[in-house]
Amino acid sequence: MMKRIRIPLAVEAVFRTDGSLLPRRLFVDGQSFRIGRVLRVMPFCPPGVGCIAPIRYTVEVDGREKELYYEPETGTWFSVRERRGETWYRNDR
Repeated sequence: MMKRIRIPLAVEAVFRTDGSLLPRRLFVDGQSFRIGRVLRVMPFCPPGVGCIAPIRYTVEVDGREKELYYEPETGTWFSVRERRGETWYRNDR
């Protein structure tokens, strides 16, 4: 089983009048990506990653589904990526 790592993200978001939070733009490695649509919003803590009651946002970025997490307790956004360790990943199945 691969280990998962938490990747901090910079996200531009707005609060709507009903109090909900809407991510609009994602900033990664010096690049900016427009979030086209928010597809789903639900509480979810990704396994193997330390977090405090995050909310998972499934969003569309450049036609692809991506998962972002917002942690209200800390006010931070993050994503999750699998770490492959020191050696190359081999799929021998």
